[in-house]
Amino acid sequence: DGDLRRKALEAAERRNAAPPGVAQARAAAMRERRERDELLGRLTEHYSRHRAEMPMGLNMASVEQLRRHWESVRGPTVD
Repeated sequence: DGDLRRKALEAAERRNAAPPGVAQARAAAMRERRERDELLGRLTEHYSRHRAEMPMGLNMASVEQLRRHWESVRGPTVD
């Protein structure tokens, strides 16, 4: 199940790697922005569900910082 999910993600990333007519740098910036928005959405939902206040400055965090924070707050996963 995890392997299938990983392969599907890799295929989607290949499709989105360079949409026709979009420069590589622009495509990378678009992907990063989309991932950042998705992580912020997950974190916002998590904190509202737990009736907790989101940490200050989270909106200015990098994608990597958001990813690490999401991993720390979502808890253990079941594979």
